[in-house]
Amino acid sequence: MQQISDFIENITDFINEHKKSLVAVLCVLLCFLTFSAVIIYFYQVHQQQLNKPKPKEPEPPLILSQPLLVPEGPMLPEGYIKSREPKRVWTQEETAQWFTVPDEKTVKDLEKANDSFISDVVGAAP
Repeated sequence: MQQISDFIENITDFINEHKKSLVAVLCVLLCFLTFSAVIIYFYQVHQQQLNKPKPKEPEPPLILSQPLLVPEGPMLPEGYIKSREPKRVWTQEETAQWFTVPDEKTVKDLEKANDSFISDVVGAAP
């Protein structure tokens, strides 16, 4: 323990005797570190600018020499309507044509699927 206390005392004496020179050395060291940081910063910025991709030249506009042809698609069945105005009330004929009453098995399967989904979402929550 005596060695450590002697070492600390020697350092304290050295600092007390050379305060001005230590301040000068610390200032020079701080200036050197600042200058080095500025140089490294500008070097990094310069490297990023060199590695930046060059802008591409714009492609020339497309000039059509022939009119565009619409490709042939599947043929629509007879009586197919692409869009229509929705009706607020259906007639009995439309209801009979488009609405299917689900049977008991379909309702039970849907209920089972919904219960399963709800239990997955809720999980083990109380």
